[in-house]
Amino acid sequence: MGKSRIIWSFIFIIVGIVFILSNYEAISWGWLKDWWKLWPLIFVAIGVVLLALGGREKKIEGEKK
Repeated sequence: MGKSRIIWSFIFIIVGIVFILSNYEAISWGWLKDWWKLWPLIFVAIGVVLLALGGREKKIEGEKK
C-alpha cells in the first residue's frame, strides 16, 4: 500500500471520528472556527511530505544503479 493511500486513510478516519463525536455532542463546532485560521498549515504539511518523499526516491534510484 502506498504512503499516499495510508495518509488519505488516516485523514478520512480522523474526519469520521470528528463527525461521530459531533453527532453525540461530545464536541462542538466552536473549535472549528479557531482551527480554521490555521488552514495554511496544510500547505506546510504537504511541502514537508514532498521533501521527505523526494529525498527518499532519489536514494532508492541511486541504489538501483
